[in-house]
Amino acid sequence: MKALKRYKTFMTILCIQMLLIGQVSGMVDSRPLLADEEQSYYYEAQELEKLGVFKGTNQGFELSREPSRLEALIMMMRMLGLEEDVLEREDSTSYFLDVPTWGFEYVNLAYERGLTQGVDEKLFGMERQVDAKMFITFMLRALNYDDKKGDFQYQEAVEFALDIGMIDEELKEELDQETFTRNYVAKIVFNTLNAPLANDERTLSRYLIDAGKLAQAEQTKGPVETPTSDNLIEDDDEKNIELTPIMGESEATAHQLAAYLLSKNPNPKINISVTEFAQLWIDEGRAEGVRGDIAFAQACHETGFFKFGGSALPEWNNYTGLGVTGAEYNPETVVIKEFKEGVRTFWTPEGSAVAVVFEHPQQGVQATIQHLKAYASKEALVKAVVDPRFDYVTRAIAPYFEDLGGKWAYPGYNKSKYSSLEEAKTAGDSYGHSILKKYEEIIRMK
Repeated sequence: MKALKRYKTFMTILCIQMLLIGQVSGMVDSRPLLADEEQSYYYEAQELEKLGVFKGTNQGFELSREPSRLEALIMMMRMLGLEEDVLEREDSTSYFLDVPTWGFEYVNLAYERGLTQGVDEKLFGMERQVDAKMFITFMLRALNYDDKKGDFQYQEAVEFALDIGMIDEELKEELDQETFTRNYVAKIVFNTLNAPLANDERTLSRYLIDAGKLAQAEQTKGPVETPTSDNLIEDDDEKNIELTPIMGESEATAHQLAAYLLSKNPNPKINISVTEFAQLWIDEGRAEGVRGDIAFAQACHETGFFKFGGSALPEWNNYTGLGVTGAEYNPETVVIKEFKEGVRTFWTPEGSAVAVVFEHPQQGVQATIQHLKAYASKEALVKAVVDPRFDYVTRAIAPYFEDLGGKWAYPGYNKSKYSSLEEAKTAGDSYGHSILKKYEEIIRMK
C-alpha cells in the first residue's frame, strides 16, 4: 500500500510538471514563442518563481502561451500553499467527469473550499482556455470574495478587480484588448498576493505568512529580493555606489523644505501653514531617527507637490498613499473603522479597503515617518503608533531609499523605459531615485 501511495505521488507530480511546463502535446502552440524577456511581466514571473508559484524549464516561463483552466487552478493552489494538502489526499473519484485521476485531489480540494466550480454540474472544463474573467474570478475567491453570496458577479469580475484596486486601468485595458496568456497570469497572481483580503486589512501574502505558508523574508509590497547588508552596491563595472539610509539625521532645514514646496506649488493643499508643516517633518523624523527631510521629498513625489489629484483627497492628511488602494470613495456609503483617536480607515460597503485617513496633519506626517521606520529598521517606535499599516511591513527589508522601488511602491519604475526594476536602479531612475532627485533640489535651496 505504501509503495502504491509513493508511486501515485510520483506520477501525480510528474503529470503536473508536464502540464505546467507545456510538454503535453495538446497544449503546445504551433506558432513561435516570443522570448520571455520580451513579455511585459517577466519580472513578476521571476519573483513568483522564487516562491514556487510559477514554474519554468529550459523553455522558460512560456509567457506567451495561453493557460488551461486546470493549469490556472493549480497555480492558484500553489499560491495559497495548498499543494502539500493535495498530496496528502488519496481521492479515488472526482466531483467532475472530465478530470484525470492525477488531478482528482487538486480539483476536489479546490471545489470543497469554494475556490472553483464546474462549467456545469458534471464537467470541470479541464482543457478550456482561461480568459481574464475566469482567472480573476479564481483570484477573487482566493481573496475570500464569494460570487455565490453576491460579493461580485462572474461576468463583471474584471471590473470588480479594478474597483478594489487589484488591477489598474492600464492592466484592464490590456486584458480587454490582448489574448490572455501566462504573461497576464504572472501579473495578476503577483497583484493578488499584494491585495488585501475581503473584510481584512491584511494582504494575502501577510495572511500566508501568518499561516506559515510563506516565508516572511519573501513578503513585502510584492515578493522581492533580500536587501543588501551595507550601504554600498557594486555595478557591472565594479564601481561602488553609495546608497542613502532611511534612518539618520535630517540635513535640510524646515526653511529649505518650505521654500522648495512653494517654488513648485505656491498654493499647496495642506491644512496648516507651509512653515509649520515643514517643521513637522523635521521634528517627527528626529523623534524616530528617520530622515524627515527626505520623507518630505517622498510626500512631494506622492502628492504632486501637494496638489493631490489622485485617489487620495487633501483632507485625508495622507501624504504618501498609506492604505490607498484606488477603490472608489463614496462619502455617503463608506464604512469607517477607527484605528485610534483621529485615525480611521475607510472601506467600501463590499469590504474593500479605500484609504487611511488622519484628522490632523501631524498624524499624517507621523504615519509616514513610522512607515519608513518599519521598512528601514527593527527598532521600536518612540511615539505611539498612528500608522495602521505599520504591522503589515516586514521589518528592515528596505534600509535605503533606493530600496523602496518594488516594495513601498510597485512596480517602482517606468515600464515604458526599462525592462526590469534592476535595470531602472542601475540607471538611477527607480521610485527611490525619484525621491532623492527631489531631495537634491531641496538641499540646494537657500
